[in-house]
Amino acid sequence: MGTRMKLHRYSPITKDWDEILHVVDQDFVKTYGTLNPILPVGHTYEPNKGLLKVYYNGRRLLSGVDYIELDDYHIHLGVGSKNEERSIQLQIGDEVYIEVYKNQYCSRGQATISGTQFYDLQKEIYDARQFRESDKPHISLDARLDEIQRQLELVYGGNSSVDIDYEYNERGQIIREIITGDHTIIREFTYYENEAPMVKGELKTETVYYTDGLGSLSQQVTREFSYDPATRRLLKTTVRGDS
Repeated sequence: MGTRMKLHRYSPITKDWDEILHVVDQDFVKTYGTLNPILPVGHTYEPNKGLLKVYYNGRRLLSGVDYIELDDYHIHLGVGSKNEERSIQLQIGDEVYIEVYKNQYCSRGQATISGTQFYDLQKEIYDARQFRESDKPHISLDARLDEIQRQLELVYGGNSSVDIDYEYNERGQIIREIITGDHTIIREFTYYENEAPMVKGELKTETVYYTDGLGSLSQQVTREFSYDPATRRLLKTTVRGDS
């Protein structure tokens, strides 16, 4: 009869891929449609590295021919790499099965590290280097954190040492504030003149120029002030930032 043994594996068991199964039903149709749909793959991956396997009712689809990798979380069925349409019309009951491979450098064991993890980390750091998507990223995350710290110290006080000089116009109004020392910031002010006689002399704009640690202009913020002509009461402040 021989001997039967049950084997146990004590090290962590890992898989080289994650998977997702899309079954076409009414909810699917409402969400994605049926003709050449854009589908989530269920897991973040690094595009154009051959990390996806896509099956339509068991038939393997080819990347760049039957679908394209749209971004790091979606594919577009029925479109080739040159936007050539190879229509895929899904029907109720169809299945789209997707395997997302992890591009692991050590494919088994406790020290498994995947290319996808590196990709996620790189993307997270890059995003952290900017405030808005439209902003030009700082040269490094450390540079952005230093800039945030400098501005906080200016607003709330801190261990920084600065000198502040002022320039005036003929009416004795401040037209420029120059901050030097641990930080270099310039604030410029303009005032309403004859173009708005009812509010002449009131503050019109304030522009703040921020510099980075190398002395280069890193950000410019302008505030524009609007007043009630009858009472000279401030009605609105418009803030515009440029990087």
